[in-house]
Amino acid sequence: MRPDHFEDISAVLALYRPGPMGAKSHTNYAMRKQGQQAITPIHPELAESLADILGPTYGLIVYQEQVMEIAQRVAGYSLGQADNLRRAMGKKSKETLDKEFPLFSAGMLERGYTKPAIKTLWDILVPFSDYAFNKSHSAAYGVIAYFTAYLKAHFPAEFIAALLTSVGDDRDKLGGYLVEARRMGVTVLPPDINESDLYFTAVGDDVRFGLGSIKNVGENVVAHVTTERISGGEYISVENFLSRVPLPALNKRTVESLFKSGAFDRFGHTRRALIEVHEKVVDDATREKKDASKGDVGFDFGELFDHPVQLIPDRPEWPRKTKLEFEREMLGLYVSDHPLNGQEMILQRHRTLHVSDLTAIPKVADSESDETEWELQGASEDDVITLTGLLRNIEHRTARASGKQYASAVLEDMSGSIDLSILGKAYDELRPLLVNDSLVAISGRVRLREQFLSLMVRNVKHLDVSQDAEVSIIRVQVPSEHSTATLIAELDDVLKRHPGDAEVELRLRHATGIQVFTLPHRVTVSGPLYGELKRVLGPNCFV
Repeated sequence: MRPDHFEDISAVLALYRPGPMGAKSHTNYAMRKQGQQAITPIHPELAESLADILGPTYGLIVYQEQVMEIAQRVAGYSLGQADNLRRAMGKKSKETLDKEFPLFSAGMLERGYTKPAIKTLWDILVPFSDYAFNKSHSAAYGVIAYFTAYLKAHFPAEFIAALLTSVGDDRDKLGGYLVEARRMGVTVLPPDINESDLYFTAVGDDVRFGLGSIKNVGENVVAHVTTERISGGEYISVENFLSRVPLPALNKRTVESLFKSGAFDRFGHTRRALIEVHEKVVDDATREKKDASKGDVGFDFGELFDHPVQLIPDRPEWPRKTKLEFEREMLGLYVSDHPLNGQEMILQRHRTLHVSDLTAIPKVADSESDETEWELQGASEDDVITLTGLLRNIEHRTARASGKQYASAVLEDMSGSIDLSILGKAYDELRPLLVNDSLVAISGRVRLREQFLSLMVRNVKHLDVSQDAEVSIIRVQVPSEHSTATLIAELDDVLKRHPGDAEVELRLRHATGIQVFTLPHRVTVSGPLYGELKRVLGPNCFV
């Protein structure tokens, strides 16, 4: 379409919906706008009388308001009568429309139009009104679309921060927006005790997770933490934090959640070590504050030692899976890493859609009293699609009425999750393949019940990550200004940990061009390697 003024944005929002698209109205609009299709009147007799009404939309009826204007212009309807006609057409009431046509026809005959012109116009208006859209709504949505598109293009980090904040605790929407953030090159960072505020915030070109989004961390706790940070400066250690925040913030459950979420990673302790001692350090800090409030100041035994007493032990980190599951428990989703990181190639090869491509949106109702109806976007109901990801939450059940066995499960990809149903013959055939935490491609029919989406599973295929070992070269890229000695050293360490036969090519992006280097290390291609490279070089590092 190549929109060049606001009317086009408004028209896009009205046309890119199932009804108009089914009638190819969106294609006709674009072709007529670009001069690739002739602008023909609905009927020769109507060309002059409808020119100003349909001229802005290239001879096509796009909005409900145009239906009302046409009825007023050619059939002599009042504004109230025209609105009633619009409502009758929208509700597809044959009885009401049969009563309405004689009035419409008489009005047009009275103004000199022939019966063929009347029938041609009526036959266009009736089916169109079934899916027509308000221009008042479309224009309002268009303003919002333009403003948000501008912010997304020119202030991407701030835009993503606001978007993530707006969906609150909706995990599926958060997951979908995280995928979009990665596509835009915006990194969403885990919460940090010195950088996070209550909500998601832009930090340079990145977005920082808000403390208020951590489970068991309420607004009051965040207010205490940030107020002390502003007045007393950044926290310099875990012990410093515990000694400075007031008692209401020293709740064991709250501190445990902060530790599990990664909010204290900056101080160099593993999350496992922090969790092992969190109860003791909170008890000690609480007791000291209570004693101090009574005027009891104990002797600091730490002064007897040459080196500070180490309150937090050295412990290896949890296994990656355990660490990420705790993070997901606290934040509602994976942030610092994802179990599927590094599996993108094999996932992409087998899927037709991301989970987040499927959405249910409410249809626009004629009045607030109308019951909300939902429509599916991203696919048509009963379409057979393939999704890839982790198979989780498998439950085998028996139907009370029939006694037949079936299963429910959840498929989770990097954009969100969707409920699965495995019934009847499919269950009998697929039961051995239903294994929790397995990497799979799931094929099935999309189902929409009210606003709830699910997939009726037809096939399950386990994906073999070792297939990626056939890759002979990995190409990664990084902006030249980011290629510091520290980053190159980290990259070197990663490559050394994955020796193999595949070459590694590094591309440095400059404003004037690209430098290409073949690195001295050869690697074994695997999911963990991809994940580590993304951690060091960024989510969009692969060429």
